Amino acid sequence: MTTCGQGQDQTAVDSGETEPVDIHAYPHRFERAHTTSDIHQGFGELARGEESQQEVRAAGRVMAIRRHGHLTFLDLEDISGRIQICLRRNVLGPAFRDLDNTLTRGDILGVTGRPFRTRSGELSVLAEQAISLARCLRPLPDKAHGIQDPALQRGRRHLDLLSSASSRKRFLARSALIRTLREFLWARGFAEVETATLDTVYGGAEARPFKTTCNALKQEFFLRISPELALKRLIVGGMERVFEIGKQFRNEGIDGRHHPEFTSIEVYQAYVDYVDMMELTEVLLHHVATRLCGEPRVKSRMNGSEAVIDLTPPFRRLTVLDAVREYTGMDFAGQGEIAARDMAGSLGVTVSPRATAGEVILDVFEARVEHHLIQPTFILDYPASLCPLTKRHRANPDLAERFELYIHGMEFANAYSELNDPAEQRRQFIAQARQRALGNDEAHLPDWEFVEALEYGMPPTGGLGIGIDRLAMLLTGVSHIQDVILFPLRGSERGD
Repeated sequence: MTTCGQGQDQTAVDSGETEPVDIHAYPHRFERAHTTSDIHQGFGELARGEESQQEVRAAGRVMAIRRHGHLTFLDLEDISGRIQICLRRNVLGPAFRDLDNTLTRGDILGVTGRPFRTRSGELSVLAEQAISLARCLRPLPDKAHGIQDPALQRGRRHLDLLSSASSRKRFLARSALIRTLREFLWARGFAEVETATLDTVYGGAEARPFKTTCNALKQEFFLRISPELALKRLIVGGMERVFEIGKQFRNEGIDGRHHPEFTSIEVYQAYVDYVDMMELTEVLLHHVATRLCGEPRVKSRMNGSEAVIDLTPPFRRLTVLDAVREYTGMDFAGQGEIAARDMAGSLGVTVSPRATAGEVILDVFEARVEHHLIQPTFILDYPASLCPLTKRHRANPDLAERFELYIHGMEFANAYSELNDPAEQRRQFIAQARQRALGNDEAHLPDWEFVEALEYGMPPTGGLGIGIDRLAMLLTGVSHIQDVILFPLRGSERGD
């Protein structure tokens, strides 16, 4: 049996030398052969007092230390869990004193030893070597409660993660969500693509952009608010099924449901319409919930309430006008601007004195309807004036073939039968330019390259966008969007 002092350099570690070296050294590597989960699974059958003759090599952070004279117990934690480590003076020899005198909670430790089960029944590892891999020079959060302040959790995410197993689990679940989305679409023949984040024109949504300057080109650029127009140009180019997972940037407010930098998945498929995209959305969400949560029923905590959400298809389908009628008792169909504004006022909904009838309907929907939509509900057929990138409804040209998916009072998805008539798209961009001239700085900028692309012919296409951050909120049961974003946007108050 060999022993080594805490913090040996790598030459000593690899050669098996036992001469103690500087206890504050930071070795270059440690050959970990087992996670704590591997040890629990591989040696869980050991009886009380039984010791294995098989050697294990584990590494992780020391989360607790219990000293008992010539015997010290540690809780060693890695990404897979915890295992108790036993340090004995008669096993480690002189290295025991170095460890006992210098080891602190939070240090990173590499351990070689044999698993055994204590007389009290806890599976442990009897350390034959214990090597300091990195020192913890600041005190860790309280081991019983972790970090309780949400602002500190989000601003010091490294502390939140190392002190909270539930936080680590939540972000690993988000990672698994993204992987599952990819695998679902790959299996259906979709190609994953990447489009530009910086461009001279932004489009695909109504939002204010972030601006930056390209020094090499001496030109102003925008961070994209959506990859929609670029992805539809790929459909023109013959890539019939594409999707992109990426960051979008919208210079808007910050609250529990909105974040200026967010992640979305956008999916485009040729030769289908918004009805097909509804069916794809239902199957997709049912699949990810079942894969990640074990069943399609998930416990949601949003908007100050809890609900069990059932993601089993089919989802409820309701037009915007029918939803407003159902939850307000008022019928806005066919109403002019003045009448619509008066009706909104009677409901206590404040609208702009210049709001169109379509804008009034949307304001009333957001104020009086959406919080009622707890179980998954497709809201269909928006006023055409609000949808400059969408085909008009085949049965009613005043409406657009668009849906949004609402769950627990919050929008999760947005989809269209995509407008592919270049002449109509040109007219829509001109109308949006007029709105910008009147002061609507969220109106679409004209993208004439996109119109030119449509002139080469784009097949009938269905498009779908889903907010990944909000979907992660739903599946992990948190109520604030910043709790599923590893490093949310912060102001200038950063620590030293």
